[in-house]
Amino acid sequence: MFEQTEQTPEVQIENQLIARALQDASFKQQLLAGGDTTRAAIEQQIDGKIPQDLQVRVLEETANRSYIVLPSQEMSEEELETVAGGGCSRRYCRPRRWASGCRGRRCY
Repeated sequence: MFEQTEQTPEVQIENQLIARALQDASFKQQLLAGGDTTRAAIEQQIDGKIPQDLQVRVLEETANRSYIVLPSQEMSEEELETVAGGGCSRRYCRPRRWASGCRGRRCY
């Protein structure tokens, strides 16, 4: 089974958005619409505002399409060593179907 890692508030919010999108097709379409529609859907879900200078893009993976999200360059030396060695960064690690190096997690 997967080991438990601390989740940042950002990852917790992302997980909430994903869970709702999987249950609510209308919400999912709002997230995928982009721009102000996406921003409004997220702000309503979190009951708060997203900073205006933060760009948010929501993409949907399919059976034959996947995305790799590159982290910012703001990783500690310890996090870089962990990730380079095939481990999971505590800052960001979540289930992922194809990342066998992290036992099914996407890690940064």
